[in-house]
Amino acid sequence: MNRINLILVMLSLSYSCQKQEVIHECDPIVSDVLEQPLTLEMNLSYEDSLEHSGNPFIGSSEAFPTSRSIESKFARTGAFCIKHELRIKDPIVSGSKRCESNNMDMKSARIKSGDTWFYGFSLYLPSTWIDDGKYADILAQWKGFSVDVNGNTELGIPFMSVIQKNNALVLRYDYDTNESPSNETLVKGGQFDLVKAPLPTGKWHDFRFRVVWEYKDNGMGRIEVDHKLDSETSYQRVLNYKGPNMYNSGGYLKWGIYKPSWNTSTYDGGISYRAVWHDNFRIGSSWSDVDPSGLNLPGLIPIERN
Repeated sequence: MNRINLILVMLSLSYSCQKQEVIHECDPIVSDVLEQPLTLEMNLSYEDSLEHSGNPFIGSSEAFPTSRSIESKFARTGAFCIKHELRIKDPIVSGSKRCESNNMDMKSARIKSGDTWFYGFSLYLPSTWIDDGKYADILAQWKGFSVDVNGNTELGIPFMSVIQKNNALVLRYDYDTNESPSNETLVKGGQFDLVKAPLPTGKWHDFRFRVVWEYKDNGMGRIEVDHKLDSETSYQRVLNYKGPNMYNSGGYLKWGIYKPSWNTSTYDGGISYRAVWHDNFRIGSSWSDVDPSGLNLPGLIPIERN
């Protein structure tokens, strides 16, 4: 069967994926024809039992040296993963309550408008995890650098975040289409369900992202997200957004636990301890490259429908 016939056969099959207002339905058929694996830019498997997984450019922000640790009891693949812990009484770090790893010093993987990156990671929330309602637990974020606005430092907020709240996992994004962004012109882009309520816990969640970073409203920006549980053998496309997804500044990746509500006097959620596990954080050039499940599954073929 030649390539054209193969693609026509695959496009003739019809499946549907979770749908948002900006999501098109997509076909979960995979295709090795449409992509070839390329070299990973970042690959943190933690199999050397080190919090930086052998990468000297990985940094951290935590209250105590013991707040981040390597877990040897279970992992998504292999023998080890990383655990981030946070307590409500922990001291303030970088302006809030957080325990996070980051790749800020990894200049080769920094976010720039016009670049395309694939990201992958596995996330584990224990069976004892208690949902905190409206109060967000931020588990991963693509953080933008601050900018100078008439001598004042502004922005320095995430372009995009994976958040647990209201018994779901959601993605939030903000952007500014101006050449010179500011707090005043920032647009609160939106929030989309990645995993709808009720949120499965006691399981690994595998995520893959393709992001075409773009602050301009020129039709080029993309956020595409695939998800599956550790018990599943195929991904579902849960988000296919088209539009601006950042502001005009560089950025980097952070993961762990960040709970800003604990740094307020009005918090009344009743949670005082959080622990979250991550494994196989990857940045690369194809869906299969960054697949954190170890299955190296090719990408989905999106089909736009009226």
